[in-house]
Amino acid sequence: MKKNVSIVGPEAEFVASVSKAVLNALASAPILTLLRPFGYDTEGLIEGRVLYEAAASKLEKSADANRTAAGAAEFVEESWGEAIKAYESLAKVARKSFAKNKAALDLLGLKGAVPRKPLAIRNSARKLFNTSQYTPDIKIQFAKKRYNEAKLSRERAKFAEYDHAVEMRLRENSASERAQAEEETILADLKEWAACFTQVACVALQKHSEFLSRLGLSSRTAGRKKIRRGGLRKLTSSRRRKRAA
Repeated sequence: MKKNVSIVGPEAEFVASVSKAVLNALASAPILTLLRPFGYDTEGLIEGRVLYEAAASKLEKSADANRTAAGAAEFVEESWGEAIKAYESLAKVARKSFAKNKAALDLLGLKGAVPRKPLAIRNSARKLFNTSQYTPDIKIQFAKKRYNEAKLSRERAKFAEYDHAVEMRLRENSASERAQAEEETILADLKEWAACFTQVACVALQKHSEFLSRLGLSSRTAGRKKIRRGGLRKLTSSRRRKRAA
């Protein structure tokens, strides 16, 4: 398990608790001796170590993906704010300059009511910043308001940046969902392994409270987890079949 894991929460605490139990069991010959008859020899415990190390890795990957997705969402908001400012500024100039020229306003996508919804604004902006369709009069009037080719290009680029931000958000959201699914899968496997191990350990070590403590368990836990000998044999037999498969 990686040290200094940059995540917190119940999942991280669970992985840490399994790590403690496995490492301390591996480090203690007496504990291994008591666990070995039930299928938890060195090889069996290493199986748990592989699982919790994989779980820790997936938790970090998922946390990183979530942070990246959140950053992408913020970038969308920021880029949209800049694009809106560019659109509203030029639209204001155009509406004032061509208040009596409906044909020019139509050409610039400004005919009718001021758009409010993002999609309507985006469609209107495509026309407004499409310099290839500008008439000489539109170019002259915009130039008078300091909207030359260079400035129009810079302002139009803000919408291109917004489009890029939206695409990036979609990619990062998909990556975050995949990472979350991988995390859930490995945690389910680890929880299944840990549940079996805890049941066995609580029976095998029930007369050794100090051993239970080393594994993060207690005699109280052992009392709750105690199972009948027949059930323990069934559990151990099932585990051995899984390892052999």
